[in-house]
Order: sequence, then C-alpha cells, then structure tokens
Amino acid sequence: MQRKDAMLVDVVGGNSAEHLNLGRVPRESEMVTQLKERFPGVTAVHYPSSGTHFHAYVALKQARDGEARQVMLGLLGWDPYLKTVIAVDDDVDVTRDEEVLWALAAHFQPHRDTLVIDGLPGSALDPSATASGTTSRMGLDATRGMNFEGVRATIAVASMERAVAWLERLGPAGGKGARSLTAGGGWPISGFGAFGGGGGSGGQA
Repeated sequence: MQRKDAMLVDVVGGNSAEHLNLGRVPRESEMVTQLKERFPGVTAVHYPSSGTHFHAYVALKQARDGEARQVMLGLLGWDPYLKTVIAVDDDVDVTRDEEVLWALAAHFQPHRDTLVIDGLPGSALDPSATASGTTSRMGLDATRGMNFEGVRATIAVASMERAVAWLERLGPAGGKGARSLTAGGGWPISGFGAFGGGGGSGGQA
C-alpha cells in the first residue's frame, strides 16, 4: 500500500553541493587518517567543491624540504579521482579557496614547485581522460619551505579598531564598511605583496 502523502528523499546529482559534500566528507576523513599515519605533520585535507572531486588541498607543518612533495604523492596515489593537489602551510585555511590561491601566488614558483605524473589510471567521470581511461596528475607545492625569508604583513588590531570606529561615525555607509572589516579576522594584507623578501617554497625533493 502506498501513502498518498509520501515524500521522496533524493540527492541532486552532478555538480551540486548535496552530491559533492556527501562524497567529500568521508574522503577527507579517510585521507587525513592515512596521511597522518605516515606524515604526522599533516593538519588538514580539503576537497573543494570547485574541484568536483578532482582537486584537493592539504595543509602541513613541514619538518624538512621535500616533505610536501611526499604528502602530495601520497594523496595522488591513494585517491584515483584526484588530478591536482595543492600543499600549503598549516596557517592557511584550506576550506577557503581564496587563502589557498593566495598561498599559491605568494610562495609558488612553477619551474621549481610543480610535479607531474603521467599515464595513471583515472576516474571514469573525468571527461579529459584518454580513451583508455588514463590521466596525468599534478602537485603544486605552495608551502614556504625551510628557507623562506618573507614575513606576512599584518595590520595591528588597534589600528583596525580605530578604523572601524571612524567608519561607524560616518553613519550607515561607513557602518557597512566597518562590518566588512570586522568580518575579516586577523587583518592580513592579501595580494602579491603580502610576503616580503626572497625565497620560495623550496619544495625540491
């Protein structure tokens, strides 16, 4: 017998938050567990929805040069879906694309910090895979590395508080700007100039 008021519970497939989150959460948990057994410096793994299962970000406290590469190779080898992994330092929030991309802009040198492996079995859902189902995989080391000399520029909390108070005195228009400032957190200066000095991620094995 079928109820007249029956409810159908379904999941929106494809590139949707429902589908991607149901796949992302257990995979993140599995990969963190496996990575931390071998690399205790790993602090977080995130599969961004923007990468639809094919991208992953991994944060770690790197103890020696080349460790980020080892971690990325581990991820690329364990998860057949992954095509691109970006490694960042543990102070980067891997759940925010803008922070990961900022680390890539500030720390990464393509000629030195890229690894590419070709001819690996890929996902059947990857439209760019070869006719035989193989794909290439890439790791991007956006960590600072052991010899990075730059210092992240920040704005003092007291200075930001004065700016917020000044904006609030301007009325509704200024108050909107004050709310956007207070939502930012620790006041880092983002962009290419956020790290001074030379160096790089130094991710060569």
